[in-house]
Amino acid sequence: MMAIQSDISHAFQQYEDKNFRESKVSFEKLLQDDMTISNEIQLRFVYGYPLSALGLVDKAVDNYERLGELGKQSKNLEIVVQTLHQIGMVYREAEQYNKAISYFKKEQKMIHKHFIDNHLFLAANLYEMGYTLLLDGHVEVAYSFLVDSLTESEKSKDSIMKACAERALGEFYVKQDKPLVAQAYFEASILSFKEAGDEIGATEVVELLEKLSDK
Repeated sequence: MMAIQSDISHAFQQYEDKNFRESKVSFEKLLQDDMTISNEIQLRFVYGYPLSALGLVDKAVDNYERLGELGKQSKNLEIVVQTLHQIGMVYREAEQYNKAISYFKKEQKMIHKHFIDNHLFLAANLYEMGYTLLLDGHVEVAYSFLVDSLTESEKSKDSIMKACAERALGEFYVKQDKPLVAQAYFEASILSFKEAGDEIGATEVVELLEKLSDK
């Protein structure tokens, strides 16, 4: 049991180190072995990340569809909802924004039906809806989603979710040509990422702040 979890962690660390091909190979070797449904769920959640990073959109979607099937088999609606979220993220990262939004809308319906008190689910869904709209050029429409995401993330007390919403609002204000407001959100995001111990996330926002200073 511990060995498979250690191997999954190692494969995901390869992804975090941006060794995407090595990460993909490590996950695929693990998938050749028999494993419990709970271990396969854990694996497939993170296997999609290197696939998406390599631009293997169909493979990443297939992986998450399998994750959804496992969620249904184990009668775990949380996994089913998160599957829709993950597929939406794959399409968002592939710049297929309309497809991404369609999955986030499906996710939103399920959250409102089954998990309306789950502030983290609400925050993550609102963030992805808003950030996808922002990337797709629907800047004004994106704003209310991002503000609502920040509100829900504060209720969830999840520092990483809060940091993501703050970063996205910073990017919104960059597009609005309001650098001082953007700077305030970026600085808040950096603090939230550091509070969560996510130095990679913090560094990425520092880079956004530096670009803002260069303007």
